[in-house]
Amino acid sequence: MTTSRAGRGRLDRLAGNGSGEAGIDLASLFRVILNQVQDSSSSVDFDKFIEPVQAAVSNHARVEHWYSQFATTHGPWKALIADALDQLQSRDLLAWGDDGWVLGPAFATGRRLVVIPARSRKNKSVGVILYPADERAARGEAEKRRMEVTSLAASLRESGSGLRPLNAEHVETLAQSMRDFGYRAEFPILVDQDGGRILDGRHRLAAARKAGVSVPPPTKVKVSSDEEAVGLAILVNIQRGWTKAERAQIDRTLQAAGLTMEGFGRALGTAAKRELIKTALLENPELSHNEIGKMLGYASGNKLVGEVCQEQTSECRHGLTGQGARNDRQPRQPSPAEAKVEELLREDPQQSDRQILAAAGLTDNQHKVASRTRQRLEEHGEIPRANARVGSDGVVRHKPGSTTTAEPTSDVPSWEMMAELFRRLPAPDRASFLTAIGAVALEPER
Repeated sequence: MTTSRAGRGRLDRLAGNGSGEAGIDLASLFRVILNQVQDSSSSVDFDKFIEPVQAAVSNHARVEHWYSQFATTHGPWKALIADALDQLQSRDLLAWGDDGWVLGPAFATGRRLVVIPARSRKNKSVGVILYPADERAARGEAEKRRMEVTSLAASLRESGSGLRPLNAEHVETLAQSMRDFGYRAEFPILVDQDGGRILDGRHRLAAARKAGVSVPPPTKVKVSSDEEAVGLAILVNIQRGWTKAERAQIDRTLQAAGLTMEGFGRALGTAAKRELIKTALLENPELSHNEIGKMLGYASGNKLVGEVCQEQTSECRHGLTGQGARNDRQPRQPSPAEAKVEELLREDPQQSDRQILAAAGLTDNQHKVASRTRQRLEEHGEIPRANARVGSDGVVRHKPGSTTTAEPTSDVPSWEMMAELFRRLPAPDRASFLTAIGAVALEPER
């Protein structure tokens, strides 16, 4: 700590003599001087500090008022810079070289450097943390992104514009549906834990008000940051489907901040993921936990999907592989009927489902036991994917694309798989599907 009379006088001028008169942003002042020297490849002349210091210290009137009483012939700004340089030199942060200022032995990056020590009944300590130029640039970019994300998060408030403008046509469609059928409670409005930001359901909320129907209490989701709030709002809506124009608009907004939609997915916390899973479970009741996890891009996500499914409904109807309610963490044991069908399929996978059922002593109404067991064994490679089956009339029927000499191949779809694909297709596409594969493929022998 400086103890000389000159040093005490300098500290009084920089930090104020106890009356609080200085009022200058000293951290910015010292930071810009030190960075000027750090970034220079040679020593820095006194005059080179004037312009950057004036740009960094915003309170010009205060500098000119306070330092005018201490300045001689050099003016208040040069007097201020001279005091700052002397103080930095006294702390060994700067040193005078042959023809200018250079870094001193106490200078370091990445830790707090005390430039002005605390003085009892005088002033608090003033310290700065310095970083190399490349790291300062990266930190500046990160701060820009943070501000952009904060602005996007603010737009989620009910009084804000939202991530995209309300589509009047979509609002009217929803409003008419609500007039006819009411508000579907299984699709609640999602808000943050404080209720201030609408994460999902802005169109539904506008439609309900237009239709004059009551809205169920919103579901509150805990989000830990502005980025998580924006990310959840984006991903829930992407899952529901945006138009190309709306997607392009959001892309441009994020790119201006150096962000991407995909980046938000990696940043989402568990709470946000659980809300996405809840929506996916409601909208895709026919998909398994594994399939929903893959759809949302979660590696090994079926465990979390299973947990959310069990919490959401008293009876989980999804299951690990789409075969009904069970705990995903414990594989379901086959029933006696399934075990018998499995044994028969292992002996002769070319038998038709009807032949397998008859041999197992089951009725035709239990055909799903045979088809599901066959599919499970084929998918796990425990039986070959048969390219032909023997019908109940003894006729061998080959699958499309196979021949009597073709070897079984793992990428030939099962008959049940093609039937399931046909079931999922929109009605207008089914005719072309049948033409492409041959209608006989959808009616296997039972």
